[in-house]
Amino acid sequence: MIKQNPFESGFDTSSIENLETEIEEIETVEQFADVLEKSKLACEKLTEQRAELSEALGELQNIYNEQLDNKENNLGFKLKELKEALSAWVEMFLLYNEIMKKGVVSAEDDKLLNEKSKILEDYLSKLKESKLAEVDLLAEDFLVADDNSEDDLELPPPLPEKLELPEGQYIPESGNLDRREWSMDTGLAKVFGISDFGGKGSKYNKVNEDSMFAGEVVDSEGCTVVGVIDGAGGSTMGRLASEIVNKELYQRLVRDGNNNPDLVTAMLETSEVVKKDSKGGYACAVMARINPDSKIELAWSGDSKAMTIRGGKKLDIGTTRMQNIAVEDLLKEGRDLSGFYNHEYGHGITGVLGADSKKPEFLQFQGENEDQIIMASDGLWDVVSEHEVLELSKKYKGEQLRQQLFNLAFERNNSKKDFTIEYDPNKKIPMRPKFGSGDNITIQVAEIKLPENKKRSLKNWLGSVFNFGL
Repeated sequence: MIKQNPFESGFDTSSIENLETEIEEIETVEQFADVLEKSKLACEKLTEQRAELSEALGELQNIYNEQLDNKENNLGFKLKELKEALSAWVEMFLLYNEIMKKGVVSAEDDKLLNEKSKILEDYLSKLKESKLAEVDLLAEDFLVADDNSEDDLELPPPLPEKLELPEGQYIPESGNLDRREWSMDTGLAKVFGISDFGGKGSKYNKVNEDSMFAGEVVDSEGCTVVGVIDGAGGSTMGRLASEIVNKELYQRLVRDGNNNPDLVTAMLETSEVVKKDSKGGYACAVMARINPDSKIELAWSGDSKAMTIRGGKKLDIGTTRMQNIAVEDLLKEGRDLSGFYNHEYGHGITGVLGADSKKPEFLQFQGENEDQIIMASDGLWDVVSEHEVLELSKKYKGEQLRQQLFNLAFERNNSKKDFTIEYDPNKKIPMRPKFGSGDNITIQVAEIKLPENKKRSLKNWLGSVFNFGL
């Protein structure tokens, strides 16, 4: 099968090509750590298409840490399996790189990938089922349940109190399982945010790589900036990349945002910091800046997305489009985007912060009072359609809308049964269970509050044009 190559060339594999020999020589934890570090460096230019490899590498890093915590100087009977898993990861990386350069996936390539992938999957499954290093983890937290229980999914209870964070930043700590919610009124918008690791069905092993921020720029203009970040590139590296992007964008656009810096420039500069400091991690992001004159600016990279709703309808000029191979292929072929949800390249992103990829995109439009901008990571958009978001927005606003969207995304990301996405009133998309492959979920709903002087001038304009005498 021939696919359009979204990259101009393959990636530099010089740092990984000799690892297979070094892997065979591993005899101690220290040697394994050295090879692991070299493998991490080779991840620096990974894209979402290789996320499964990077996540597997993160698993191997966790195993190394657990062995070290156990104060053992050798890997004992696990050494052979560790070598096989690391070798499989290296071979898959190199093969993916060749495929990217050729732009062609041959039958032989596909067979090899499946073989190496099975070695890795089998090994990681064994680790998850075992009590390696006496880690208190239950297999049911990771593996799809065999039973077909009819019990309804129990959603996590809401937090007893809203968290008012004056600085408007949420960056999960390592291993943080808590859900974070907030609501704030900046004067230009009411912002309702939520971020969660995604439940037992999440593929991220109880880790939240998402983060979010919101705040008012303290200057004469008083802009409001809201953002959602989705880290990727392995459990540790993705979380680190998300943290860097959050801190950099918040610093540039909120704390130092007096002169309304260009959003795309801020993202590009942030991308360079991520490349330098994230150890191979990268991130997707979407953000909105709401100005006192009601001009709204949106900027995004990757598959995080914003959708604007006005008067019960989707506002096309206020809705972003994912930087995603599936989306771009479908549009190029002149097909609707209903094919995205089960597309073979549904998780293949073409833009990220922290790697050489497609440039961040930008749009702006004139906001109106009570516009609702929904910004979210792909933990929402991969399982909930724009039509479903729109229908919920007709019943709920602000905080209630945020909660309804989260509940629906959480339920589907943890589904052990088939479910259906309603793409439009006449088209339903059948979906397989997501339990075990679910995602982190972060959603922010910004409800626009038009300044009083702007509302008055709008009424005066309407009165003069239509002679309503408002």
